[in-house]
Amino acid sequence: MLNSSADRKGTVKRKETTRLRFLLQRIFLLSVVSVISFGSDLVPREQIMGVANNILQQRDNLFLLQEILTYYGLDEQPNAYALVYRNNQGEPFTIVVGARYTCTPVSEFSKSLPNSYRMLERARARAREALGAEPKAGRIYYFGPQEEYFCFEAHGRQILINTHSLEVLNKADLSALEPERSAQLETALRKKWGNYVEGPEFIARDTAYIDSVPFVLWTYGCSPTAAAMLLWYWDSRGYGRLVDYFFDRWDAHQNEWDFNIPNVTREMAVAMYTDTMTGGSNGIYYVSAFLNVCNTINGYSYDAVRHSPGNAGNQYLFSYIRNEIDSQRPFLWVVHNHYPQVWQGGHALTGIGYDIALPDTFVIVHNTWDYTEPHWALWTYYNGVYSDDDVYGITPGDPEINNVSLTFPKNGGRMFQNLKYYLRWESLGGEIDHLKMWYSIGRQASNYDSLNWVLIDPDLPDTGRYLWTVPAEDSAFRINIAGLSSTNTRLAADGSFKRVIRDTVEHSAGVNLVGHYDTGGSCLDAVRVGEYLYVADFSDGLLIFDAMDSSVLDLVGRVADIGSPGALFYNAPYIYLADQTCTLRIFDLANPALPHQIGHVGIAATPLRVFVQGSYAYLSCLTAGMLIVNCIDPSNPFVAGTFDSPGQVRDIYVSGTIAYVADGTAGLRIVDIGVPTSPVELNHYDPTPGIIQGVEKNGNYLYLADGSIGLRILHLTAPAYVESLSVYDTPGIAKCVRSGGNLVYVADGPQGVRIIDVTDPQVPLEAGCLLANSAGTLSVIDNLIYLADGTDGVYVILHDLTHVRECGKPGFTGIILRCSSVINAAHGMRFKVQMPERGHVEIKLHDIAGRLVDVIYTGMIDCGVSEFSYGGRLSAGVYFLSLDDSMGSLFQKLLFVK
Repeated sequence: MLNSSADRKGTVKRKETTRLRFLLQRIFLLSVVSVISFGSDLVPREQIMGVANNILQQRDNLFLLQEILTYYGLDEQPNAYALVYRNNQGEPFTIVVGARYTCTPVSEFSKSLPNSYRMLERARARAREALGAEPKAGRIYYFGPQEEYFCFEAHGRQILINTHSLEVLNKADLSALEPERSAQLETALRKKWGNYVEGPEFIARDTAYIDSVPFVLWTYGCSPTAAAMLLWYWDSRGYGRLVDYFFDRWDAHQNEWDFNIPNVTREMAVAMYTDTMTGGSNGIYYVSAFLNVCNTINGYSYDAVRHSPGNAGNQYLFSYIRNEIDSQRPFLWVVHNHYPQVWQGGHALTGIGYDIALPDTFVIVHNTWDYTEPHWALWTYYNGVYSDDDVYGITPGDPEINNVSLTFPKNGGRMFQNLKYYLRWESLGGEIDHLKMWYSIGRQASNYDSLNWVLIDPDLPDTGRYLWTVPAEDSAFRINIAGLSSTNTRLAADGSFKRVIRDTVEHSAGVNLVGHYDTGGSCLDAVRVGEYLYVADFSDGLLIFDAMDSSVLDLVGRVADIGSPGALFYNAPYIYLADQTCTLRIFDLANPALPHQIGHVGIAATPLRVFVQGSYAYLSCLTAGMLIVNCIDPSNPFVAGTFDSPGQVRDIYVSGTIAYVADGTAGLRIVDIGVPTSPVELNHYDPTPGIIQGVEKNGNYLYLADGSIGLRILHLTAPAYVESLSVYDTPGIAKCVRSGGNLVYVADGPQGVRIIDVTDPQVPLEAGCLLANSAGTLSVIDNLIYLADGTDGVYVILHDLTHVRECGKPGFTGIILRCSSVINAAHGMRFKVQMPERGHVEIKLHDIAGRLVDVIYTGMIDCGVSEFSYGGRLSAGVYFLSLDDSMGSLFQKLLFVK
């Protein structure tokens, strides 16, 4: 934090274990004057509500008040109120209004919840450590932006823990401080309160904002952190040598890891002479630090300037702040006495915008502690002390044309060990001759050394791709790529921002993950057409991959700016896309690598899935029912009919003139669509409980994905009549079902893909599985499964299930009852056996080759259900459990995982 001496040349100390010795007589906590002397200072609740409503109405009057959180001062009187609003999408908006006339009316607001909402448990853990006992949570104390504290108590001792930094302060040490009061200044502040409450100025508003300034979390100190955001911003605008790579750092002071730090944070900390234990740095070094890092280290020609101090006489440097933002130049903003912090100093932030809301002006900031982009009042007053500020601006010199960007992987994601991926990059500028690429490895979440770089290739083209097999190491990694001149001068660099998670996947024998691509958004559907795979990503558009080699997905095209793709269906020669922005889109595949949209139709609903037969598309639109779209002229589709189901239409399968509709809580609806303009329900099947999410037809059988119930199998005795045959309880949430031959494939949510053998539809058995993260939809071609797995992207799964069918010999009477076919070997196995009468049985365990592994039980068991357990040590793999009685044997397959 920056010291507030007369020449403003103090020390930045954002975190300071011994900072209480710096507390001087001007410390101005809004909390230590007695209730009697402060009684007249408290603002009536109706005025507080009026101030908040006036602020909110300038922005969005669709927000409704949900909660008022009271913040206290150390005199145990209200210090401020956090008014929490939400709109009809559930998005929050919080305004902090002072509770006393001796503080600024509005100190901050943001489109987020108060920090105390998400930090309580972390603060409780810190309090448990500091107090050496289980703490009791008390009030929340507030002294200004980022000075919001939880109070915890144990054994008669009370501590305050900052809701941003988790710093610990002794409440007793703070309670001894007396603020200074100034009647003259407080009179001026009361006038400002009057303008807030009664003035008509709230109708005026002017704002500007730079929406692309990256955020860096606090590390080393607030000043180097805020400066790193500025340099990263300029790096992305062509000055590509400023940020070379990212790393993680163990913060001994906070006893935690700081993740995703650009290398310029450390460079600025060194140039600012930052005390990396306390975050202390001196403002006199800031200009020279910028010049050193930008010009001396990286060879640019930047200019840096300090404007100081900002006070009432020069409108707190707002004219300069406004000029910087209007010129699309974020700045380093150092505020002194902006809030009544508990030590004498200031805080450095990154200014990214301004907001004039008369009678006040706010600066939009990255505050180095969270991503919420709060609005801070340009100046504040607390108990006799006005804030002031310094502004540090940097301006590039000559335009820079050389830059390189790593386009995959980028900004986190997931890759799997031993799988192949194309690393991709592109460069700008004619001076880049070739590129050099490395990767860094380390362990996830502990002892991560991102400076241990391993060379991938020293001589790559300026734009292109590199086929890379992910090493079989249990770690995360980063990619770093540098653009070099013909003489090997470094012209630009780019390192992946977030670590890429290197992962493994659990699976049964005969089922393997052979390909994968993390789309970076939310992958909702995938359809294979010929040698191409089309992927609908909710936030990234329609992606096209060359999938001829199933072991590596090669991105060859992308259709962007088409809303929010949700589902796909191929019906030659077109591919149909259900866009969740209430649109059906039709694409011509004449050029399969770059689909061309030839038609679309807007609908009054959100389409979840789409099924196409002939010239009609059938859309699953949840509570809006099933919409039937006439696509006879694909360039001019239109809604021809609607089936208003009683439930929530999630999936549709059409066969001839019958539509089988998965209707959520209303079960299965069987609908005659012979006249598309007038669909008529013929019958329905409504299992209870159940939420039917997917439907598939194969011959005379219907397969239903029934949420937590699992897979339901129905027999079609006639096109509109069904009988229930069986239920297979999958371990997850069955969302989508597909079939082929005697196998049924279920996308089972957090339990991945389950492959069910339905040779005997009355006794379905699991043949294999792959435990993906969030299986949503899937498509199957021969023995390849294409799984859309949400944030993990698209999986390509190969199976070869020429397996033993677990079935009983004729006459067998026993039944093995078990909860799941996947068993954690470390936890052992528990199962039940049901017998119609008392008899002698043998229960044995065999390996996949049929060899005896162990005899679990031999002897008599009674009629009814008997429970057994097995705790033997087994390696991961497939096993068979056998049950023998006098009439025959039964085998059931089990997958043991580590």
